[in-house]
Amino acid sequence: MATRKQLRERWFEGAGRERLDALIAWLRAPGPQSTDDLPALLDGLPFRDEVPDGRDLRGMPGGFLKDVDLSGWDMSFSRDLFMADVDFTGGRLDGADLQDPLHGTFRGAGRYEP
Repeated sequence: MATRKQLRERWFEGAGRERLDALIAWLRAPGPQSTDDLPALLDGLPFRDEVPDGRDLRGMPGGFLKDVDLSGWDMSFSRDLFMADVDFTGGRLDGADLQDPLHGTFRGAGRYEP
């Protein structure tokens, strides 16, 4: 299992950096976003096989998520996340740094304070 440090650093090197660039473009696209596109955007992201169905955004280095369904996604150890109208039912937020989550659904989302 990858460490917190590895999960955060993976976004800044090689295939991880390419995935981050694609993710940023996806986040900046206008209108509500469909997570149906995310798995293909994340192909090649290191340690992704550790998360069921590859729903792996662990260690993501910040972002503003709005009008998106992230049910069942793992965003553990992510930093500086701003969320508005996000459905995160059944997701993971272990050790994540949330900045004022607004109008989200977080039923069953796992989270612990490190």
